[in-house]
Amino acid sequence: MTNCGERTYFAMSKNVSKNMSKNVKKKEYTVNGPACEEDEQTERGNWDQSWEFVFFLISYAVGLGNFWRFPVLCMRNGGGAFLIPYFTFMLVCGVPIFYLELILGQFSSLSALEVWKICPILKGLGWGMVIVSAYCTIYFNVIISWVLYYLGSSFSKDLPWAECGHHWNTENCYKRHANDSTGNSSLSMEEHDGGKQDNDSMQDVGRIASPAEEFWDLNVLQRSSGIEEFGGIRFELFGLLALSWVVVFFCLIKGIKSSGKVVYVTATLPYCFLIALLIRGSLLPGSLDGVKFYIYPDFSRLLQLGTWCEACLQIFFSLGLSWGTMITMASYNKFNHNCLRDAIIVPIVSCGTSFFAGFVIFSIMGFMAHDAGIKVEDVVNSGPGLAFITYPAALARMPFSVGWSIAFFVMLFFVGLGTQFGMVETVISGIVDCYPSTRRWKPAITAAYCVLGLLCGLPFVSKAGVYHFQIWDWYSAAFSVSLIAFFEVSVVAWVYGWRRLSEDIDLMLGHKPSIVWRILWCFVVPALLLTVIIYSCINLAEPIYGDYKYPYWAILMGWILAVTVVMPIPVLAAREVWRQQGTIMQRLVKTLQPTADWGPSLKKHRAIYDKSYDSTDMGIQTSGDREQTAALSLEYV
Repeated sequence: MTNCGERTYFAMSKNVSKNMSKNVKKKEYTVNGPACEEDEQTERGNWDQSWEFVFFLISYAVGLGNFWRFPVLCMRNGGGAFLIPYFTFMLVCGVPIFYLELILGQFSSLSALEVWKICPILKGLGWGMVIVSAYCTIYFNVIISWVLYYLGSSFSKDLPWAECGHHWNTENCYKRHANDSTGNSSLSMEEHDGGKQDNDSMQDVGRIASPAEEFWDLNVLQRSSGIEEFGGIRFELFGLLALSWVVVFFCLIKGIKSSGKVVYVTATLPYCFLIALLIRGSLLPGSLDGVKFYIYPDFSRLLQLGTWCEACLQIFFSLGLSWGTMITMASYNKFNHNCLRDAIIVPIVSCGTSFFAGFVIFSIMGFMAHDAGIKVEDVVNSGPGLAFITYPAALARMPFSVGWSIAFFVMLFFVGLGTQFGMVETVISGIVDCYPSTRRWKPAITAAYCVLGLLCGLPFVSKAGVYHFQIWDWYSAAFSVSLIAFFEVSVVAWVYGWRRLSEDIDLMLGHKPSIVWRILWCFVVPALLLTVIIYSCINLAEPIYGDYKYPYWAILMGWILAVTVVMPIPVLAAREVWRQQGTIMQRLVKTLQPTADWGPSLKKHRAIYDKSYDSTDMGIQTSGDREQTAALSLEYV
């Protein structure tokens, strides 16, 4: 609808009578020149280019889960058949929520914390989004520090996880060799000069382990026997964690003005490495077997509810829905930016990347299985095990392994940074919007938050760090995010109202959404989310790490994390009702209505918006009144 150099407004023709006839002629008024400067939010700022916003969303949405979670889910839930529920939920659940969050942020120019002026009683939703993002920033940078450790270790003549014989290896270390071309295999217990590790460092004495497993457990993590055994700080990991936070700080020091430039690299460079790895992997023997294992459809799995629910949950991880980042980033858009286009492009790119990454991962896994003479399913791990054990082991067997290992971990580094930028900016923008007087101190607040994140990350770089990581990853987001999404969509569609939302979109984009969006927002998405929430509650299981079971206090700690994310919803709702006057019903009605300052932030858009609604009952005026309002607002513009 708009370009940077001009604005088009629709207004009533001057010859229309004051009483507003039903047949209204429209004229187009074009404001040339400094339209972009007028639309600029001088306090918060805007994206310099609209494509910076798109690249930021792609960089944020395409995260590590696209590489280590989706391929395994696809394999576990019917291979190629899993793509049917996955892309179905992308269309009927992912895109509608994505679009809705972009609308909320762009229309109000508010971050996730303040956007709930749209319905004050559920202000706690914003706090839940910010809290879950804050939790994830703490342990997500730990993953980046692991990536940096592997990246640094790759700069050597031979990859250190390729062979036994290092000081961290035990007598249980083995390397699998293929005996012949028929696929038979044997286990070779290799000699090493490093000596046996202490029992405190190797809890599974007597169990054979590959060089990649021992490098991960005994060198990178130096894993203790359990979460109850802290074991001291791994200072190498602490230094890399500090480096990760320093990188995040300098990339976000000027907010979107600096991160908007960095994302051109973090959003595009990983695809260069992915393509290179796919080409190399497809040329390896056994790669086709891995790809067949990945996409071979088992349509019987589509009859299981769990397959569909896991596909729906994976959409949340693939797109980063209801974490507050989409709302926050969209709040820096210009008012008339075409966010509908972005809401279609980004989900397709993110989910397509997940699918594409599966070919990369399983082509290498097929080679690894062929090389060792075992089945593909016997070499596949999920979660961090795929990124830090299985894939490094596969890289070690490739020709020119050092170069490919460097490329792989550089790719993971940029992928991780892109996601981390979005979550940190969500937290910082929430703080600054909540306390506007601190806006000029935003660089200092960013620095303070990075230092706090580093200190909170200390338990994760201890020898028990991987246990803390799993507890936080298991409980902090999985259940709470889907619950937040359910309230988010339901409140906007039913409490704020479809009709009013439609008018807001018309004001912002120049056209009303079709009936398809109404069906999705009002009925389909809430029903799907409610089903997923119920399924998650019924099938919720406690996490385990290998054969290790967590003590009850660790599980309790996890539940406390989960509760702190959703607890602001009822607490702040009760507080908001208490602050009002009148009967309980009168208080509820007041807290369900938008606040007086809800709406567009710029005066020229605000003038149109304020005249569009009746101040007494918050109802929407007729289309004729709406156009008269627009005509009057032209005098202001």
